Parts: sequence; structure tokens; C-alpha cells
Amino acid sequence: MHYTAYLRRTEEAAASLGGRHISLAGGYYGIQLATEDDDRFLILALDLDGSLGWAVWTEDAMGERNCDDTIELGWPPIAQLAHVARNAADGHVCP
Repeated sequence: MHYTAYLRRTEEAAASLGGRHISLAGGYYGIQLATEDDDRFLILALDLDGSLGWAVWTEDAMGERNCDDTIELGWPPIAQLAHVARNAADGHVCP
């Protein structure tokens, strides 16, 4: 995926989902979504090369991951992305 298309896609997804478009490490960008737990955020990231689709993990308010695992979501429609991410994160048990 061309980098400008990647940025546009993540920005549009953030706007559509009502999340914050945030910078991640290494030129990656993601979406920060609030959860019902004030101490936890969902972080959604799109695979830059476009082969794996979206992934999700949770972080606390300080930006520390709640679990080292990243949950691959594939390519759900943007309209369903937040729902799919929340269900995946809520159902995930850290090893």
C-alpha cells in the first residue's frame, strides 16, 4: 500500500469511528478508541503493506500495553471495525 493511501485510510477510519488518529512507532499510524473502562484504550493499527489488515491491542492511559499480544482482525468493514475490535479485545486472555 502506498504510504499516502495508508495515511488517508487510517485518517478516514479514525474520523468514521470517532477515534483519535495517533502516531505509532516507525511511521505507523493508528486509531485510539475509548472504552467503557476509563483506564483502557483500544489501539487499532493497519498493516502498512496491506497483507494482514487491521490489528488491535489495549493500552492504559499512559500508553503502556495491557498485554503484549496483538490481535489480528483482518479486513472487517470500517463500519464494523470498532465492534469487531472491542469483541476481540474483550474476549482475549493474555498468556
